[in-house]
Amino acid sequence: MHFWQEEGLGACYLIMIGYSPDLDSPSRNEAPALITGAGCVQTVFGYPNEEAFWKDPRGELGHGCYEILGSSWVEHLHDYNRRSFGAPLNLTADLRHFFVGSKDTSCQILATALECEVFPELTFRSVVEESHRRARRRPPTTPEQREVNERYKQLIREKYGDQPPWSK
Repeated sequence: MHFWQEEGLGACYLIMIGYSPDLDSPSRNEAPALITGAGCVQTVFGYPNEEAFWKDPRGELGHGCYEILGSSWVEHLHDYNRRSFGAPLNLTADLRHFFVGSKDTSCQILATALECEVFPELTFRSVVEESHRRARRRPPTTPEQREVNERYKQLIREKYGDQPPWSK
């Protein structure tokens, strides 16, 4: 599994190996997939692994892509921003919590949408390269992500001025 996101991009990319046409098919072949978190606001990569997510209290999670309905992730993000900056994160986008599980790791994505494309004819490396090409062609952010980024920058300026501690 390969994961990357870039600040200000408004998307994250996860590349993993699956099977085409499916795992149970006798004629199955390995096939890389490109999973794009559109309007991505926050991610968690690596935890939990499959020994933990099979027993996750949120439901029957396993290998694959899922949406966590009734997730409190957005509320936790608002609470954190209230404590840190005195106001909730100003979001107009309808954010959704996605979970992607694989053998040794998982990825959770807070985004507006999750897109999955399977490329049975391509190598894993070429799909990673394709994700980078797509990122360079995209506008820097979606309108929702631009609004989130501007509000975040404003809150940072209000709290720290022009020199936040981590920029020194």
